[in-house]
Amino acid sequence: MGFDRYASAVRSATVGIEACRHGPARAEELNDYAAEVDDFQEQVQERRRWMSDILHDAANAIAERQGEQINRLTLVSLIFLPITAVTGFFGMNFAWLTTRSRARPRFLPSA
Repeated sequence: MGFDRYASAVRSATVGIEACRHGPARAEELNDYAAEVDDFQEQVQERRRWMSDILHDAANAIAERQGEQINRLTLVSLIFLPITAVTGFFGMNFAWLTTRSRARPRFLPSA
């Protein structure tokens, strides 16, 4: 943004230079300098756009990798979560639990 202000100051300086005493002689040099400043400003803006595109592409690649990892995690949890629930249920010590509890119908459904 600072360079934009400098470029506009150079352009505004070229407007009134011909009205000065040494205007026509210095006007050509100043116009050449203003053209160089404009070219440099265009190059800076082009590099900015390139950098923005590169960062955007990098962010998209990271998001794509994260999506793939989430899909893998989902598949792993689909396999291991039900197995964990079944082993947790059948791994309980029901014999100890039924001998300590006097109300056996708590575990058996009534028919």
